Amino acid sequence: MHAPERRQAGYDHEAAWAVLPWYANGSLDEAERECVRAHVSACLVCTRELRRLDVLARALAQPAGDYACGLAYAKLSARLQPRRRGVARLWAALRAVCEPVPLVAGAALLIGTAVVAGAIVLSGQRGMAPFDQPFKTLGRSTQPAGQIGYPELRVVLRDEVDGATRAAWLARHGAELVDGPSAIGVMTVRVPLGPGRLDEVVAALRADAHTLFVEPVSVIGARPDRRR
Repeated sequence: MHAPERRQAGYDHEAAWAVLPWYANGSLDEAERECVRAHVSACLVCTRELRRLDVLARALAQPAGDYACGLAYAKLSARLQPRRRGVARLWAALRAVCEPVPLVAGAALLIGTAVVAGAIVLSGQRGMAPFDQPFKTLGRSTQPAGQIGYPELRVVLRDEVDGATRAAWLARHGAELVDGPSAIGVMTVRVPLGPGRLDEVVAALRADAHTLFVEPVSVIGARPDRRR
């Protein structure tokens, strides 16, 4: 394709605009190029059009996929530039603060910062460390209901007993009457555990000739008069 013939005395805007594609690809002769160059140097519209033609020419000169990747990278880079500039400004500000500090003072500042950070971490760990509870809860206690060392038991004595017989039984075993006896003869007693185990104390109470039924309160499962 040949450029249309133009006068050599200099181009106005319309004449220069008409031959911009040929000016961009370098196919105009030297005289026409000088005329167009003289106009473009003073015309912002033609300058912008030349840039667009240059981008179009570069896009056509490479595969479509490569151009798309390059364009996407250019857009991404344009978005990242403000962030990079922000990071650069931050580092510049830090350098402005740190550089005037003498080496010894800077080292002392660094050590002090590390000590404070370590103290914060250790205090947080101490706050989360488990501790021994100075008290016992029902869920943690290994003793049956009652005071520690004085378990409570549910007891039924044989046949009908009078107050004297009951008092003698309590005195014989060092037991304390907590509740009862009920209408069916059940009484709750508290006995000293001493150095023995609970099962040994229960066995001693059951061995008494006047004992019909005895069981720790915490493991009782049924009314004594209904046990078979």
